[in-house]
Amino acid sequence: MLAAPTSLQLAFRQLDEQRRRAALLCDTLGLAPQRTPYERVATGSPAELRRFAPPRRDAPPVLLVPAPFKTADIWDLLPAASVVRRYLEAGYRVYLLSWPPIEETPEHCRLGLDDYAAGMLGAAAETVRAETGAERIAVTGHSLGGTLAALFSARYPERVRALTLLAAPLCYGPAAGAFGRLVALMPSLRPLMSDDAPIAGSLLNYISASASPQSFVLSRGADWLASLAHPEQMRLHLLVERWALDERALPGRLFNEIVERLYRSDGFMSGELRIAGRALGPGDLQAPVIATASAGCDIAPPEAIAPALERAGHGAYRLVRQEEEPGVSIQHLGVLVGPRAHERVWPQLLEWLQAQHP
Repeated sequence: MLAAPTSLQLAFRQLDEQRRRAALLCDTLGLAPQRTPYERVATGSPAELRRFAPPRRDAPPVLLVPAPFKTADIWDLLPAASVVRRYLEAGYRVYLLSWPPIEETPEHCRLGLDDYAAGMLGAAAETVRAETGAERIAVTGHSLGGTLAALFSARYPERVRALTLLAAPLCYGPAAGAFGRLVALMPSLRPLMSDDAPIAGSLLNYISASASPQSFVLSRGADWLASLAHPEQMRLHLLVERWALDERALPGRLFNEIVERLYRSDGFMSGELRIAGRALGPGDLQAPVIATASAGCDIAPPEAIAPALERAGHGAYRLVRQEEEPGVSIQHLGVLVGPRAHERVWPQLLEWLQAQHP
């Protein structure tokens, strides 16, 4: 049985609902995502897949893993800024994971790292295998979704052919980004953030802005000003801002385990992070890895990625440096929607991935 929400929790949940209504209003003003047509596929877990029509029946599959915040639409925002379309154009059979909306039920609120990195990701990978016959698949993840994809790859190396990490932190602690510094300054949040209650998206926004005002507040305003004289750039900025209104709550247990098991103890780098009954570290990454990082990103800087890749078990990795992007609102999203990324970074990522599929 769930505990009654506090007045603060209720306030943030009401703010979530107001922001979702604002997103619907934006849709009527022409700012709805221009999604590529897809079908929904059940996985036997709380998560679903978006399946896109393949260019040919024998196309190799790729599983795209978004962060469990907001919706997966940031991967397919409009044709010119669609990672989904880049993979389809390159000849891949694309599956995009859609994490479940967290409801106020114990079974949803108590989903943790095991459920995300092993349970739901494992069910999605099995669904892709059953549909395509591919025993090992390419996996691509962004931000926390990339972290979860890396944990899945480390736990089940026999199921992953190649791993692409987009601005996805693997090393945690004060030296590896804004969130690590914030957690280091704070006591345990478990007395305030119950495993049994959802964490409202608006509260996560507040925590993010507190961790890095530059990334989540100041740079967004600067990007809006810089985009005023450029209609296409402004349209992209507004589409990203509309996407940011589509709030999703996180399970309380997942939030607490991210804070304690990843950020506070840096469990993956120490080799002590247990997923599905096994302790994991960078040495368990057996698939070849390519990763992107931007020196100007305070969420997943190179220092939060490169040290883990240097200790990966496969030994073959590549780190692609990314430029700052105009019109993307939040630089952390630049690799997904930025015009420079789609022109300069994605050809490198896809060329590398095609080399892993002889």
